[in-house]
Amino acid sequence: MRVFHDGETLHFQIAGSKNVGKGRRITIAWTEAQPDCVISNLDDFSKLNEQSGHAYRPLGNNWYLYIAK
Repeated sequence: MRVFHDGETLHFQIAGSKNVGKGRRITIAWTEAQPDCVISNLDDFSKLNEQSGHAYRPLGNNWYLYIAK
């Protein structure tokens, strides 16, 4: 759908709204830095509190599946 930078993280958006804050967004992300809010499986995303609003699932070699509310 689109590619964008968020700080040092490069996102390849594959699903969701193109507008920030408008529904969920799923991206494949690459970053050298350790992201905040890393989860081990996608079921943990539904258990997150409303304040975090996003999570990264490691895919390997600095690649992550990113999901945001």
